[in-house]
Amino acid sequence: MVTLNKPTQIEEPNKRHRASGKSLSIIIKAFKKSIVLILFVLLWELAPQLDFVDKTFLPPFSEVILAWWDLFITGEIWRHFEASILRSLFGFALALVIAIPLGLLIGWYPLARELLTPILELFRNTAALALLPVFILLLGIGEVSKISIVLYACTWPVS
Repeated sequence: MVTLNKPTQIEEPNKRHRASGKSLSIIIKAFKKSIVLILFVLLWELAPQLDFVDKTFLPPFSEVILAWWDLFITGEIWRHFEASILRSLFGFALALVIAIPLGLLIGWYPLARELLTPILELFRNTAALALLPVFILLLGIGEVSKISIVLYACTWPVS
């Protein structure tokens, strides 16, 4: 009976060096892609510390991270997250209820398209956040204005 031996793999002496060189090049590429983000965080940390900006308006990055961590540990962040998600979902649902029939109306009836297109284009090209002061002035600072701004922002892409 004849047995065939599997050829043994002989490791090239430079293979290990090529692997470490490849790892180093991956690290360098990741650093190059991250340098702007690192500089941004560094500027964010240093600008308030060196009194280039008021800490009231731009707290240092380290303070923001500590505050975020406290909210996370106490579980309070989930309450705020839930409130934001519910506002967003409610505003989006209202936008669907309004925008889908509006889109169908515009699509089915040329007269409706002709009459509504100018006003819709006016609203579509106005940024939702630019109207935030108007929403707050008219609707107050409560939930209604917050849901309304989501409704406004979601209506135009849907219709």
